[in-house]
Amino acid sequence: LLRLERTLFSAWMGWLTAGYGKDRFIDVLNEVESELQASKGGDFFMGGDVTLVDFMFAPFLERMAASLIYFKGYQFRVTKGAKTEFPAINKWFDAMETLESYQLTKSDYYTHCWDLPPQLGGCSYEKEGEPFEKAINGELAGSWELPLEKDLGGIEPDWDWCGDESSARREATERLSYNHANIVKF
Repeated sequence: LLRLERTLFSAWMGWLTAGYGKDRFIDVLNEVESELQASKGGDFFMGGDVTLVDFMFAPFLERMAASLIYFKGYQFRVTKGAKTEFPAINKWFDAMETLESYQLTKSDYYTHCWDLPPQLGGCSYEKEGEPFEKAINGELAGSWELPLEKDLGGIEPDWDWCGDESSARREATERLSYNHANIVKF
């Protein structure tokens, strides 16, 4: 399974940065889907318990989901109830999001999509990604306006485990208050 993770990473890098290898990436992603479907007793790679394998896949599958919809218009991580060719991968994401250790390290699509290009020396864009890029960047009317549209209109699953709107407002107030000096400089 760890070899499969490296193969998936390589296929993703080829498509994301060089613009070739979409079919190869999808083939390898289908292998990951098959492994998760074959897992007995739970939604993790080794069954009902999270293991090192899950934590090896986690940061890259998370970045793949964000970057491929943004740069390529290719979506494999879907919102709850949406149709997908990758139901086991989506169940795996849902299972990971129940773990506090994952919740504390998970990032959002916007952050990944802006962090990856400088880390990788650039990412190649495809026209199919443009509407998703605009939504994630807040350039579409309503995409960053309150009240926020559920799941960013089907692009990025909401973080339901974060709490209600009141706790989100409290957290925003706390972070703005704590970082006020830096915000004023900006």
